[in-house]
Amino acid sequence: MKVLVVHNRYRSTLPSGENNVVDNEIELLREAGVDVHVFLRSSDEIAVMNTRQRLAVATSPLDGRSSRAALRSLLAAVRPDVVHLHNPYPLISPTVIGDARANGAAVVATVNTSKVLLLLVTLAVTVNSVTPPKAKVTLVPLVRSEEHTSELQSRETIS
Repeated sequence: MKVLVVHNRYRSTLPSGENNVVDNEIELLREAGVDVHVFLRSSDEIAVMNTRQRLAVATSPLDGRSSRAALRSLLAAVRPDVVHLHNPYPLISPTVIGDARANGAAVVATVNTSKVLLLLVTLAVTVNSVTPPKAKVTLVPLVRSEEHTSELQSRETIS
């Protein structure tokens, strides 16, 4: 099985339990013999962007412009069975869901932060605009996360 893990890492100056979750997932999947590929961006990149690029970051969550071509190329080259999307903000985008499905991959999105509502709304809009009518969104109830003692964790599965 091939899995592509997609995540926008938080700034290195702000330690993130979510980054740890993603790193642990990659390690555990590889230890289990899964063929894991990664597409990672970092919010640290924003600090070295010019003014025009920084302004484009504002719309990147909507259209994925800053990452979409590279991600599409990786999807075509790897042809993953599953894409596991963690944090797509701000340099990736939920548009990865439609792109992954167009390449035949199942998509799992894990929300590890308190931005749950924003991502759920964006996912709903994305799913409704780019997937066939029989696409299904399954929400798993919110649970407390050991890594995020002050935050809630939810998982959305798009099949």
